[in-house]
Amino acid sequence: PRPVEPVRHAKSMGHEETFARDVADREVLRREIVRLADRVGQRLRAAAHAGRTIQLKLRYGDFRTITRSRTLADPTDLGGDIARVANSLLEGVDITEGVRLIGVSVQQLEPVAVVQGTLPLPLAARDDTDADERRASKRGAVEASVDRIRRRFGDDAVVPARIAGTEDHRTPWGPDADAEGDDTVRTTRRP
Repeated sequence: PRPVEPVRHAKSMGHEETFARDVADREVLRREIVRLADRVGQRLRAAAHAGRTIQLKLRYGDFRTITRSRTLADPTDLGGDIARVANSLLEGVDITEGVRLIGVSVQQLEPVAVVQGTLPLPLAARDDTDADERRASKRGAVEASVDRIRRRFGDDAVVPARIAGTEDHRTPWGPDADAEGDDTVRTTRRP
């Protein structure tokens, strides 16, 4: 028998959504990916983790399941980065028969050192060759601010623009207690 481990370390974090009907509208799926990726990023940051592999999971009405993944050079915990990769993975998939379940997860997790109270470098100290790093740092600062707002005012206080004005962001979330080795959340909703 395997020894009991009192603290289980997550191997991945993700969210899955089961639709009441098969969805063949690519725009609906893209919007759902943004919503799922936003929540995955939020949970990664709350756990002080980032991951290198982004996985998209699709299940069709006949229960056939496919996954597509891409491994990044650097780990991320940013919902926007996760959504961009997952949406690019969706582009290579045939959805004409309709999708019943969609999931986004981040794997190859590693702890992130959180540095609070840091300010951007003054303009004179910036180097144009570091533009990508500055943009990533700004996105991270924005998402950290959004996390603080959500903690204070609730998850619906700030949502990605792509899903604002829709009911997509109002689905309740909760962990699936039966998941082994991951921290995936599963919910059921109507398209």
